[in-house]
Amino acid sequence: MDRLQLTKKQLLALFLVLVVFVVAGFFVYTFQVNQQLDNSAAGRAFSEVGNSSLVDQNGQPVSLDVRDRQVTMVAFWATWAPQSAELLSVIDTVASAGEFSEIRFLAVNRDEPRPRVEAYFNTISQPTTVEIVTDTSDELFSSIESYAMPEVVVFDREGDIVWRSRGEVIESELRAALRETL
Repeated sequence: MDRLQLTKKQLLALFLVLVVFVVAGFFVYTFQVNQQLDNSAAGRAFSEVGNSSLVDQNGQPVSLDVRDRQVTMVAFWATWAPQSAELLSVIDTVASAGEFSEIRFLAVNRDEPRPRVEAYFNTISQPTTVEIVTDTSDELFSSIESYAMPEVVVFDREGDIVWRSRGEVIESELRAALRETL
């Protein structure tokens, strides 16, 4: 009889462990699905906002639709963010290597006056292979739920966010993310 009781306890314990795994699996799956939906929604929001507030260094409107079937890397930066100079250097190095010629590289300044940006570029090496753009309303940054500076976001060909880095950007990590997205 004791042996039968022990078996029932063991079965109950196994059942409880199974229930825990099923519930945990459900939550992990739900989180992943929601994350994918959030990334798609962020890409759409980015596209909708982006076309109304982006200008190049000459003040001309810049069209941006991350759903245009082109992988797009967007780096948000500002003259007041200490890591921005290093970020601009890293993305310029990656963009100029030729390996990623299919990718559109944008460096989006967060609504700073043009004279301040020009003065900043007099103190650092200005990127030559990256589109320098200003978001005149600073709406893009919040439209994709960004909160750290600098921040890099990679959009796939469908306009979904597939990679994000906040703060320091490691060149090898950026290269790996871009290779994986292509």
